[in-house]
Amino acid sequence: MLKPVEWVGSSKADLRKFPDAVQDQSCGAALQGHLWRKVELAMNEAEVKIERGSGNVFADLGHADAEAHLLKAELVTRIDRVIRRRRLKQVEAAQLLGLSQPDISRLLRGNFRDYSVERLLRLLTKLGHDVEITIRDADSPRQGRLSVAV
Repeated sequence: MLKPVEWVGSSKADLRKFPDAVQDQSCGAALQGHLWRKVELAMNEAEVKIERGSGNVFADLGHADAEAHLLKAELVTRIDRVIRRRRLKQVEAAQLLGLSQPDISRLLRGNFRDYSVERLLRLLTKLGHDVEITIRDADSPRQGRLSVAV
């Protein structure tokens, strides 16, 4: 008998570990915040291995330029928070930002691939936020990283 199971992981590799029949039962996927993927599955009672993600779902999924994708996701999250905090309807936000309502809807649903980091920063300034870019030495000898701080 199949029982519904909620799978939470940070990479498709986690999902690929399930048998093909289970993967085919996927009901959908949603990016929550920007760190976790959630897929509802129906599967037999089987042992599930939990693997800790890297903290960047895009890197875990094998995307090229994963750090830039994560940065964009963080910026879109900030834009969404401002719109919600100000209780703006999508039409109002679109007028304020110089976009169409469907563009706002797509952006807030995570379709931001076509937006540059600079454009997202400009949207934040249109929402009344100052944006400051700080360049500093990395904390360790590794390659530097991109991040958003409030």
